[in-house]
Amino acid sequence: MFPCIANIIADYAEETYLLNWIKDEINWEWLSRNPSAIRLLENNTDKIFWNELSHNTSATHLLENNQSRINWNWLSFNPSAIHLLEANTKNINRDCLSRNPSAMHLLENNQSIINWNWL
Repeated sequence: MFPCIANIIADYAEETYLLNWIKDEINWEWLSRNPSAIRLLENNTDKIFWNELSHNTSATHLLENNQSRINWNWLSFNPSAIHLLEANTKNINRDCLSRNPSAMHLLENNQSIINWNWL
């Protein structure tokens, strides 16, 4: 499924007539990355691809409640997940964190974890 189609599905997720005929066709892996799809994912947690959700900037509340399912490598990229990373520093991927634009304060205070090639 192309990301633009995923956005359309997410926008109309509350419309049951759409969901009934398209639910079996949804690519849940792509949709798990889509920040616009949070309501649909909240209502279908059994279909979430947690690796992909770890990228999703709108999914921190779902990730907070399911920390055992987090992909910490992908979460280290997620600019909305800094509070989760600060609370779980042992799980941070330093390479990925070095590419996270919201992680500058973490990197400034812990320069030994910076991957200078990825910054």
